[in-house]
Amino acid sequence: MTATNVLQELNRFEQLSRDRGAVNVERMRPGIDPERIRSLELEYGVRLPDDAKAVWLWHDGVADQDETLTVRFWGPAHYFLDLESSLRDARAQLISRNAGDVFRRPGSSWLTLGHHTVSAVIDITEPHAADSPVLVSDATAAIEEYPVMTLSERIRMWNSAIDDHVWYLGNDRQWNRHLDRALADRARKGRMYLEAASYRSDIGAESTRPEWLRCPARFSVMMNTTTRTTPTRMRTMLPRLAIPERESAAG
Repeated sequence: MTATNVLQELNRFEQLSRDRGAVNVERMRPGIDPERIRSLELEYGVRLPDDAKAVWLWHDGVADQDETLTVRFWGPAHYFLDLESSLRDARAQLISRNAGDVFRRPGSSWLTLGHHTVSAVIDITEPHAADSPVLVSDATAAIEEYPVMTLSERIRMWNSAIDDHVWYLGNDRQWNRHLDRALADRARKGRMYLEAASYRSDIGAESTRPEWLRCPARFSVMMNTTTRTTPTRMRTMLPRLAIPERESAAG
C-alpha cells in the first residue's frame, strides 16, 4: 500500500509540473529496470524498501543530472539523481558524517532522494519498515534538529507547495520559492504554532501526532527543508509576518 501511495504522489507531482510548464519533467529518465535494482543492491550491500524502489521505478532520475546538476527537480533546491548516483551520494554523506566527532549515524544506510548541500535522504536501514522515513542531511547539524516524515508525506508536501503557489516558475522554467508566502500560509493553517515548533522526534510516529503537532514538518517542507524549525526561529519569523504567536482555540 505504501509503494502505491508513493507512486500516486509521484504521478501527481509530474502532472502538476507538466501543467505549469516546468522544465524538470522534460528531462526525466525512464524508470529503472527491476533487475538493475537487484544488481545495485548486491553491489552496495543494501536492501531497498518497496516505497523507495517506487521512486526510481517511476523515473531513474534526470538525464545527465549526476554530471551537470543543471536542473533542480524537487522544487527550488533539490536535484533528482539516478539510483546508482543516489546510493553513491548517500554513502559518501554517511562516511563523511561518521568520520567526525559529532552528528554520527553508525550502522545507518541511506538513499539520496533530493541532492543538495542540505539533502533529503531516505533511511533504508530497516528495509521491511512499513513506511520509509525521509531525513534531512545537514553536515552541520544533528538529524534530530529537522522534522522527519514518511516518503509519501514528503512528496505530498512538495505537491502542496505547488498547489498553494509557494513554488513558482522563473524565466528558466525552474522552481523558485515565495519564502514569505510559505511562512504565512503555514502559520495561518497551523494551530498552537509555537507549541508545535517545540516537538521532538521521540513524540510518537509522525502519522499518529495530532494535526497541530505536525505543523513543523509541513512548515519546513514548504521551505524545501533548508531551514531548521525551532522555537527560536519561529518567534523570530512570526512577528515579521504580523502573525500572532498564539491563535485562539477557535482559530
